[in-house]
Amino acid sequence: MLKGTELISIAKQYFDAWNNQNTNALDFLFTEDVTLTDWEISENGKEKVLQANQNIFNSVNDIEAQVQDIGYNDNKVYAELIIEVLTLDATNEAEREKIKVLDVITIEDDSRISSISAYKQ
Repeated sequence: MLKGTELISIAKQYFDAWNNQNTNALDFLFTEDVTLTDWEISENGKEKVLQANQNIFNSVNDIEAQVQDIGYNDNKVYAELIIEVLTLDATNEAEREKIKVLDVITIEDDSRISSISAYKQ
């Protein structure tokens, strides 16, 4: 079993890759059978999860996960986030939305992520 500091480090790598919209880094972090579930998406398998993330990145002008608090238990990391989304409305005016989210990330002994569940608060 991984140490707590290792779990937190892997989760931070995930958030850094996600914030940089770096699907190559996400690919490295995920198991082949990774799952992603949130309030709009449910995908299974690395390729589908990577595509779901790319679709999120493509659908907004900018997006960032800001970690507010983070902890762990067994092989899971729990992160309270504020997801800040920037979109442009029909008149090209910027609209910024903040969404409170709780991520539960399961990390395997090989240091790869096998599950991400995101709960909108």
